[in-house]
This record gives sequence, C-alpha cells and structure tokens, in this order.
Amino acid sequence: MTAAYSTILDSGTTVMLVYNCKFFWSYSTGDPVVVQTTNYSSLSTSGQGDCLVSLSIRGKMYYM
Repeated sequence: MTAAYSTILDSGTTVMLVYNCKFFWSYSTGDPVVVQTTNYSSLSTSGQGDCLVSLSIRGKMYYM
C-alpha cells in the first residue's frame, strides 16, 4: 500500500496522530487516548494502536 500524505513525524512526541485507521496493523477503539496539545488543550482520539510508516529517502526505503 502506498499513499502520499503531508505528515510531520516528531521523534520527541509520546503520541503520534494518524488520521486513517487502515494504516494500523493493530487498532482498538476500546482504549481511546486523550492527547495534550502544545497550547495545553486536549484532543480525544477515537482509538489507539500500532502502525508502520514507510519512508522513501533518496530512493531508499526506510520502515519505522
């Protein structure tokens, strides 16, 4: 599966927000997470899970 999105990956964050759940290899709506934003407000997620990110940098693929 290949999709192009404008997404910032910040290695200093404790939570990443991924909009589309089809990119998760494990996803559960049973344990949503409340994420604190930089302006001290909060966002409630619809679920949580693990996803794999594939990056193409100068023609070489990296998986995170």
